[in-house]
Amino acid sequence: MRSILSGGTYMKINIHGITSMLIAMSAWIIAIVLGFSNSILVGNIGIIVTLVALMIVIRSYCSKCPGRNGHCSHHIFGKVARVFNDRCHLSYDKKDIVIVSTSLFIMLTTHLWMLIPHKTWMLIYLLLNSIAVGKY
Repeated sequence: MRSILSGGTYMKINIHGITSMLIAMSAWIIAIVLGFSNSILVGNIGIIVTLVALMIVIRSYCSKCPGRNGHCSHHIFGKVARVFNDRCHLSYDKKDIVIVSTSLFIMLTTHLWMLIPHKTWMLIYLLLNSIAVGKY
């Protein structure tokens, strides 16, 4: 699928978005699985924080994206964004950026906290997230 140009936002070809999400999700899964190796509570905290953070990102950012109706670079997020009210007519503002950045920061730091006993996996987690963000 070719990329689209809409609203001044360049959306990359789907393969790049899907690949970046798979890489990021791999990192998240590593953190959550190792969180469960610490304790059931830590693993459950990881799952809850990840799901809440992703829903906040999708609600605040993806629900305004014109690509959510079939041209989403991240595919899955576009489909989930359809559940929320259509906000495509609204532009992104500072509040959206702050909300998305804060929720992703909380998710990242929670995962890092879960990986403290696993230094090598922490580095792998950071490397995978860096690659995913760089790919996007």
